[in-house]
Amino acid sequence: MSLQIEKFIEEFKKSPDTMKEEVIDFFQYLKYKETEKKWNEIDNNSRRHKEA
Repeated sequence: MSLQIEKFIEEFKKSPDTMKEEVIDFFQYLKYKETEKKWNEIDNNSRRHKEA
């Protein structure tokens, strides 16, 4: 693990709960966007098969 990540985790542990909630929300948002992207790719692939 990079030093930057370890440093972030140490600071994160000291941070107030409100900041932790924001960070967790942010990661959940990123995960959601990644999932959405995968579903769009699947959707686009299935459309191509129908058109062919």
